[in-house]
Amino acid sequence: MGLFKKTKKEEKEKKEKNIPTSKVADVKIKNDGKNRQHLLIHQPLITEKTMALSEMGKYVFLVSREANKSEAKKQIEKLYSVNVTGVSSLKKKPKPKYFKGIEKEKPGLKKIIVTLKKGQKIEITGNK
Repeated sequence: MGLFKKTKKEEKEKKEKNIPTSKVADVKIKNDGKNRQHLLIHQPLITEKTMALSEMGKYVFLVSREANKSEAKKQIEKLYSVNVTGVSSLKKKPKPKYFKGIEKEKPGLKKIIVTLKKGQKIEITGNK
């Protein structure tokens, strides 16, 4: 007995018809620690001070805390197709913050300042 004139046979036929015929397999990349290039650079940092630095050929990026200078240099050269001449890094420690008597921690961050070869630019803001 079916509800709204449906029988069990019709439901079985519909289930058989709805079987996906996709032959593309879902491929997951193993993260063994060696291939972590895609995780390093989070975003370029855009402030008034960094825009003034960009006129001198220096660009600031927020990166993961585990990133080092050589890995960041390789990834920036690969992403933006530029030649990097110098890299310096800064770490900001996490700070405790209090709100209504509850202590929370403001997360720390790591910045990398990249110096490019003369005559090269990175379009960060999209303005031309």
